[in-house]
Amino acid sequence: MQLRVLWALLPLVLGGCLERTHATVLDAPRPVQAVRVTLAPSETTRRYAGLIRPRHEADIGFRVGGRIIERSVDVGQKVTAGQVLARIDPTDLTLALRGAESDLVAVVAQDAQAQAEAQRYATLARQGHASASEEEARQMQARTGRQRVIGAQAALQLAQNRLSYAVLRAPADGVVTAIMADPGTVVAEGTPVLRLADSSAPEAEIFVPETVVSDLERQNEKKI
Repeated sequence: MQLRVLWALLPLVLGGCLERTHATVLDAPRPVQAVRVTLAPSETTRRYAGLIRPRHEADIGFRVGGRIIERSVDVGQKVTAGQVLARIDPTDLTLALRGAESDLVAVVAQDAQAQAEAQRYATLARQGHASASEEEARQMQARTGRQRVIGAQAALQLAQNRLSYAVLRAPADGVVTAIMADPGTVVAEGTPVLRLADSSAPEAEIFVPETVVSDLERQNEKKI
């Protein structure tokens, strides 16, 4: 009886041992989207061509005309205020100065004589030996002589100034960026001889395409 029960259970035991597992839908691999995370700047960096140039430039020239006999600087050279840059031939200016000095000496002598005559006629008029009209005429000559002295003094000062203008000096510290005239050139008053740039205040000139101008304006508005 017991042997029969064991033989009856044997197929069930063997069937349980030989049972195989089958893959189900839950065990199938699932696709995953992967993204690589990297650090990047919050704004896009753009590179454009540009120029660095001085903010202030000036063309320098002589305040008198003449022939350039010396140039003391070259392009790219740094200069300081008051430094000699160039010279023109001072011969004609020196002659003009000598003439102004001679004119002043002459009018001073004439004025001294006119003043002495005015004083003498004033004394004679008080004594009754000269008429009032004669005395007034001498006083008029004395006043005219004084005005001539003042005019001759001004002309002499102008001649001295013009002689000093034969030396071109740097008005301020800077860098020579261009040469317009060389020694031997005859230049008129005010003609540019060289260009001087202020190196203390440079500025950048960037060439930006029109297509990105609006984007740059929007970025500036956000920063403000």
